Amino acid sequence: MNQRDPHLPIPDVQSQPDHRRIAIDRVGVKSLRHPVRVRCVGGALMHSVAIFDMTVCLPETSKGTHMSRFVELIESHPEPLSAETLPALLEHMLARLNASEGRIDARFPF
Repeated sequence: MNQRDPHLPIPDVQSQPDHRRIAIDRVGVKSLRHPVRVRCVGGALMHSVAIFDMTVCLPETSKGTHMSRFVELIESHPEPLSAETLPALLEHMLARLNASEGRIDARFPF
């Protein structure tokens, strides 16, 4: 196996423009297991482990996205999951991934 010269930078291919002009209908992660806190009716907190499916639609100018950004999004969400906080999580995902549409599914024992 050839060794890479550590003095040569690795090009960021993902950030280069895509001239093929092909939109991506859906890209994301499936079955991502992550611990969560859930805000229950009445305000109580419950701890659980959720299985997330997270996808976005990307414009024709994008080559794709790094899957680690979905994990980063879940890890950086400070609020417990609830009907009130899920729309903000979705909006944050769309803004972070420069997407106009997306979907978050979370399944967990309750």
